[in-house]
Amino acid sequence: MEADFCIGLQKALSYLEQSFNFSSGAITSVLQTLSLKSVPNFRSLSDACSALCLDADIDIDTMYNEFSSAKVALERIVQSQASVGEKWQTSKNMFKLVAYILSVMHSLKESFRS
Repeated sequence: MEADFCIGLQKALSYLEQSFNFSSGAITSVLQTLSLKSVPNFRSLSDACSALCLDADIDIDTMYNEFSSAKVALERIVQSQASVGEKWQTSKNMFKLVAYILSVMHSLKESFRS
């Protein structure tokens, strides 16, 4: 039984390695900072905007000002028990970025249910 489990696990890992890009430049890696498990830096937010082609919709300079103003608050927000969406509502431009991602993720989830 243990051998069967190990074979199944190895097949699953092989599938994941072939099917998903786990490099540091992959979109999932870029977006990981938005989970707010730790305080993000501005560069990671800017990279997320670029990866999603949202540069035209989000004013990066304003987002930098918002990020700089909210940095201390972000430290407290990261430690809170709120949902990711609730945590990001502190900034208009940063929230636009996260709202877009959450709407895409919701759309993907709904398409898999069909």
